[in-house]
Amino acid sequence: ELLFAAGPAFYPILRELAVEYPDVVFFCFGTREANSADNLFSITCDLYEGFYLAGLAAAEESRSGRIAYVADAGTPRADVLLCANAFALGAKALDPNVSVAFSTADENRSALAEVRLLAANGYDFFAGNFSEEVCRQTGERAILLAPPGGAEEGAFGTVTVDLSETVASVLEAAADEVPQTDRFVGIKEDVISLNLSESASEETRTKVAAVYDALVNDRFAVFSGFRPGFDENFEMTLEPAAILSPGGSELVPSGEQIRNPASLFVVSTVAGLTERG
Repeated sequence: ELLFAAGPAFYPILRELAVEYPDVVFFCFGTREANSADNLFSITCDLYEGFYLAGLAAAEESRSGRIAYVADAGTPRADVLLCANAFALGAKALDPNVSVAFSTADENRSALAEVRLLAANGYDFFAGNFSEEVCRQTGERAILLAPPGGAEEGAFGTVTVDLSETVASVLEAAADEVPQTDRFVGIKEDVISLNLSESASEETRTKVAAVYDALVNDRFAVFSGFRPGFDENFEMTLEPAAILSPGGSELVPSGEQIRNPASLFVVSTVAGLTERG
């Protein structure tokens, strides 16, 4: 009666099966695709919130003022855009002058090669979903995506996601009544966290914790016309700051809250990111 798939790679298959077996309820990790059958549901998370925090930490810890988001092969492009742009917004909220590069690896171009190329061009802090092995091989500082309890060896920090309770609650609800909408979860539900290594400065930890608290308590949304600011005591305030499209027009007006960031992104990036290659 119910089939659960553990990764977005299964989604194309489930789209076909959902039509073939309309009486079965299907769940899958990943963003729900348009025109999917009514019996196919997605479980996704606001992963970009973790990488917004990573952008704050990277801008604070960078010595050169040049940082980069590197997307490994196999990540859905919609997720890459959300995370990479959130990383850039977090960094520029802390330091408007920081330079943020965006690079994607594929089957012909590894994340290791991308990090080495960027490092050779003066970038000294990285974030993305590549493996910590890249950090060890390059010696570069990076904040990576890792499962709960994942090793942090070689990494400056990890963005972790624990969806176990979310999955349990979805399956429990499905036993009684099939949910009619997709579940979107994030820091507000304590699903996502950023764990920094001991080398992170106290100032970095204080600023990241303040923004994390604002996200938890729904006082701040990453993709909104606001940005966090800090006074001399590192107390956080929210300041109006529009999100701009590559052409310079307002994508999100200053002071306006956006609750559905996925609707902002189709094929282009915002926040001043430049895709390499």
